[in-house]
This record gives sequence, structure tokens and C-alpha cells, in this order.
Amino acid sequence: AAPAKARGKPAARPAAPSHAPSHAASHAASHAASHAPSHAPASAPEPAGAHRAQVLADAERLLQWGRKWYELPELIARMADRPPLPEVRRILKEHKTHTDKKSDLK
Repeated sequence: AAPAKARGKPAARPAAPSHAPSHAASHAASHAASHAPSHAPASAPEPAGAHRAQVLADAERLLQWGRKWYELPELIARMADRPPLPEVRRILKEHKTHTDKKSDLK
């Protein structure tokens, strides 16, 4: 009789699959909701001037903290709400003399 009851326990599991789809659906909904803000900037990109000012301010601050010039693009591109690495490199290259002068003055 005991083995029959042990075999009966797995029969109680079919109730779990009815719960699993609702969990999966709620997870998918929360996943979509958590990624929705990250898609919003792609549809409405920041103006180039805002990116430039932000990247230059980050570069100036990192240079003051003792970072080397060649470290800056990767560090800045990894920060939240910054442009991609190629754009950061371009901005820094275009404004290298300006940033060097500012870091030397302080």
C-alpha cells in the first residue's frame, strides 16, 4: 500500500503546470516592462550636443582623477546613458586639445 501512495504523489503535480504559464506570462510582462525604458531612448535619441557635453564632462572628471587619456573611451562608454564606444571615441578625438587644456589648468 505504501508504494501506491508514493506513486500517487507525482499525480498531484499536474496542478503546477497550470500555475507555470501564469508565472511565465507575468515574468514575460515584467521583463518587457523592465526593458521598455531602454527602448525609449532608441526611438528618441539625445541630441549630439547633449552627448558631447556629457562625454567631455566625464573625460575631464576622469582625467582629474588620474585616468590616462587612452582609458577614457571604454570607461565613458560603459557608463549609464552614454553613447556607444565609437561615438565616444569620435567625440574625444574631436575635442582632445580642448580637454587637455582644461585638465592642465586644474
